[in-house]
Amino acid sequence: LQDWLSQFGVVLGSSSSSREKSVEELFQEVEAEKCTLEHYGRLDGLPILLRVVHVVQVKLTNRHHQAHQTFVIQEAKQRGSSGIWASVNRHLSTKVNMSRNDFDHSFFASRAASLVEETIYSITDVHYSINPKAKPREEDFQKARLEVEEANFESYRYHIEKSPSYEDILTMYHMYTVLVVCDGLPNPDFGSISFEKGYPEAYVWRWVTWETSMDLISAQRRVLLRREMQRTEEIRATRAAGQECMKAVKKALSDLEKKVPQKVTEIFDLRARLLQLEAEVISPLEEFSNWSPDKEVSATDRLPPSMVSSLTDRKLVTDDFLAEVSMLKRIESVRSHSHSRRTSYSKLSSFSGSDSRDPMETDWATPVTPGSRDISPWLASASSKSRHSGTITRFNDIRKMPEQTSESYSPSYWFCCSEKKTRTKL
Repeated sequence: LQDWLSQFGVVLGSSSSSREKSVEELFQEVEAEKCTLEHYGRLDGLPILLRVVHVVQVKLTNRHHQAHQTFVIQEAKQRGSSGIWASVNRHLSTKVNMSRNDFDHSFFASRAASLVEETIYSITDVHYSINPKAKPREEDFQKARLEVEEANFESYRYHIEKSPSYEDILTMYHMYTVLVVCDGLPNPDFGSISFEKGYPEAYVWRWVTWETSMDLISAQRRVLLRREMQRTEEIRATRAAGQECMKAVKKALSDLEKKVPQKVTEIFDLRARLLQLEAEVISPLEEFSNWSPDKEVSATDRLPPSMVSSLTDRKLVTDDFLAEVSMLKRIESVRSHSHSRRTSYSKLSSFSGSDSRDPMETDWATPVTPGSRDISPWLASASSKSRHSGTITRFNDIRKMPEQTSESYSPSYWFCCSEKKTRTKL
């Protein structure tokens, strides 16, 4: 695998970063069918190496925080082998084995539920930390009593970027988000410990809203930008100092050549080495010293659009599956809105002593008694139907009706139709 990767200029394990994985770990991922390596060729002959990963992402919450639209994310992670804490700030997630063919609602629900149980083996204090010299044992912790009450597939998306584990390889992530409502999670921020990988790992969990999670991403981006700008300034200073030193050495070498009456081979070799040093070290620093965040091009923009479209069509779920999920979410939203509206009218009626029926639920065909003067339900129903018909776009808000003497009542008030600018009788 290393020999095959070398033709793309990829050398794994050469970075000093602790997060970068080795070629052996990549080989194990490929063998376990948790990722694929795909080779593409552009029209200009430039080869493209792409790593494709399918990830189940768990949006974890409980009933209390679900009512407040908050969910829990991994804020930090500590491996017991090293004892070093690493910032995470993302949902709980895991790679999917692509050899399966039963990617349906039950698969995503069961995979998400098992992932929660594996990761949160025992709940600890938010300040708990693993001592590498005295590693904890699994039997010393009480297993958390977690019960998954609800697990529903929520959304699908994708993005392409350089992986933090394999920085030289462009990676496409297919993300499948599952909403999990779990009983037994603490309401404040908490910590947990897991022994699922054979060694202890500690986590810090934080309850956030959607807006808070966006703020965390924005703050992390600002930190990275400041770090890059600081690094750019250091490179500029190093380049300027290198150029000044190179000028001084060249001048000293020229003065030495003038003082020596005959040509010396060592002086010519020294001049050739200086020119080589300038070309290989000083000149490349100019490119890095002119770095700017505005010049950055996203990974998606570097790929041909037809290639990106073809890759997105190879997701694990069908378009019909996603359409069904979208329809179920809309139905649930309508039910939730209707329930909250009935609740508000019920509270209002209990306060005022009037009828608690929602005017929006009044049937348009229901006759109104001759003695009734309040036609607000009719107006609300007419407004609702006008949105679908497109005929009536505006009407006068009439709150009173004339007395009717006939036993059978038919609407006789007038609406103003803004399309025809005429008075239309309904």
